[in-house]
Amino acid sequence: MNEKKRMLYVTLAIVPVMLIGFLSAGVYRHRLAGDEMIFAVVMRKSFDVSVQLVGHLEAAYSITVSSEVKGDSGKIISIIENGTRVEKGDVLIRLDPTLFEKDVDACSEKLEVCKANVIALEQSFEWEQNQAVREVKTAQYEFEVSKMELEKTEKGDGPLELAQLENDAKKAQSEYLEKSGYLADLEELEKQGFSNPAETEQAKKKIDEARETFEIAERKLDAFKEYLLPAKIEMARAKVERAKSDLEQTKKSMAISVAKASAELDRAKREVELAATSLAAAQDQLAKTVITAPTPGLAIIRETYFRGERRRAQVGDTVWQNQPLVYLPDISEMLVNTKVREVDLHKLRSGLPATVSVDAYPETRLKGAVHSIGVLAEEKAEVKTAEKYFQVTIAIQEQDARLRPGMTASVRIVSDSVRDVLAIPINAIFEKEGRKCCYVVHGNGYELREVIVGAQKEDFAEVKEGLSEGEKICLIEPRSDQMQSRKSTIMKVGSGPQIRCRHGRAVG
Repeated sequence: MNEKKRMLYVTLAIVPVMLIGFLSAGVYRHRLAGDEMIFAVVMRKSFDVSVQLVGHLEAAYSITVSSEVKGDSGKIISIIENGTRVEKGDVLIRLDPTLFEKDVDACSEKLEVCKANVIALEQSFEWEQNQAVREVKTAQYEFEVSKMELEKTEKGDGPLELAQLENDAKKAQSEYLEKSGYLADLEELEKQGFSNPAETEQAKKKIDEARETFEIAERKLDAFKEYLLPAKIEMARAKVERAKSDLEQTKKSMAISVAKASAELDRAKREVELAATSLAAAQDQLAKTVITAPTPGLAIIRETYFRGERRRAQVGDTVWQNQPLVYLPDISEMLVNTKVREVDLHKLRSGLPATVSVDAYPETRLKGAVHSIGVLAEEKAEVKTAEKYFQVTIAIQEQDARLRPGMTASVRIVSDSVRDVLAIPINAIFEKEGRKCCYVVHGNGYELREVIVGAQKEDFAEVKEGLSEGEKICLIEPRSDQMQSRKSTIMKVGSGPQIRCRHGRAVG
């Protein structure tokens, strides 16, 4: 409902009250100096100072439910009826799940493939570990054997063979010396006349054989000591170094193989995690095709644009992510959102009691209280005036299942109460030279008198100074032609003799 209609409703509500108030204040018509005027009598009254406002209902708490399906893949296949009361978990909208079910199936299949790959790579990794252990053990064994071979050559077979050759050389030398001694004995006997040529010749042959055997034994010993034994030791040492290098290389190679198998296994496990994440996301998207109520409330289908047309969502519409679809107000706690004029702002404060009625059920009166008052002034775009307004929120303290957001509501806020005070109608107060004045009837004339105004309501104001009980005051300002020859001095509160004015001239 626009602001003009609201103001009209307020006016229609206030006017009858004002008329009743005027009558109760002694308002009547009277002819004065040939002109019929409307007068009121200054009298004592008790009244409430209140502010009348018009606004609309809102839920104190509300949630806007949107589509959480990514992109624009959501197509409505069912939607709740507008205005349905729902509980938490009730289904509001169903989107077509076909595409999302396919995604779930594809992600499930990929996850199974990734899991199978992990199992195969786990077996491969285990084999690589075992193979590495075997290869390293073999290389370690070869290394240990080579060290033992070296030690055997240096401290075992080498020295033994050297000793054997030395012994052979000594034996050959001894035999040679023995043969040489025998020949010498034969030659000595020959000198003594005991010649035995055959024996001597035989001894010489044996000496030659023994010398040759001795020389060969010495050459073998020298060769073994100088060349063969050092060569064997060097070869054994080389085998040790080669075995050591092979062991280190085997360890590195096996470590690389195991690391490679481990990396492939880790990559496969990450693929499983990614596939599981994708499956969870696909399942989440599938679950989000069923949109449920997060809280109890009244399901109101939001209006939005579909193919250039502003309307409520319906079956067959395609929706996009985060598109608002259902407004879910909790109507168990309602507020009235309204605005107060700047001139009435001083009458309000948080916590003041209020009475709320709605146009839809005019006989209903609900208790409420001022919940909040805005801090920034604003203008009403629909009202072409410089008047400022402040936002005001009224909390309704009673529940009524018939209330709906957006309903027009009237609010009466009582800010103060005055008892047994002089009061006059608001229409009797005029602004003159920046001061509040009244036209007071005196005989057949009147006087313009300043008044001090206190508490005010829609139709009455308290007069603190300037008037006395029983005096008559004019509710209509005299016409300008009636003021032309009239003295227009304003009688201030507490001043001396007042100037009485009669139509056409001033009288003392």
